[in-house]
Amino acid sequence: MQIEERIKWILVLIYKANYVEGRTRLQKLAFLVRFMARAIDPKEFYDDWQPGRYGPFSRRLAEDIDFMLKEELIGAWPVPNEYGYKVERYALKEKGKAIVEDVIRKYPEKVKAIERVVKEYAQAPLMELLYDIYHQFPKYARFSEIKAEVDRKSSYRDTILSEQYDEPDE
Repeated sequence: MQIEERIKWILVLIYKANYVEGRTRLQKLAFLVRFMARAIDPKEFYDDWQPGRYGPFSRRLAEDIDFMLKEELIGAWPVPNEYGYKVERYALKEKGKAIVEDVIRKYPEKVKAIERVVKEYAQAPLMELLYDIYHQFPKYARFSEIKAEVDRKSSYRDTILSEQYDEPDE
C-alpha cells in the first residue's frame, strides 16, 4: 500500500505524542507542524487550511484521519477529555508503527522537527493550545464558535509561540 507523505508525518505526530485526544487537537497539532516544523516541506504536508468552527481546519486531514482508521494504521477509542466531553483517542496500530519506524530511520531531522511541536503541545490543555493558535494566527480563528470561551479561559497567559509564526506563508 502506497502511503502519502503527509499521512506519514501525521503518523509520526501521533507516535511521538503516544496518542492524541480528539480531532480538534489533532487538527491543531498538524496545523502547528505545518507552520513551525520548517524541516517538513509544505508540499509534503497539508496546504488546505481554512478558518473553521474551532480554528484552523484541513478537510484533507479530516479525510486522511478516516483513511488511517479504515486502513487500521491508527485506532480510535472513546475517552472523556479534560472538559468532560467524549472524544476519540487516536493511537497507532501495528501497521502504523511499522510505517513510522521506517520514517524515523530515513528522516531523523524531520521527525525531530515534529517532535518539538508535540513536546510543547500534545499534552497541553486544549484551551492553551487553541489560545496560542488563535492569537498567533488570528485569521484562522475568525469563524471560531468558541473564541470568546478560549479567550476567557486562557486570558491569564501569554502565547508561548514565537512571533516568527505570526502569519503563515501563503
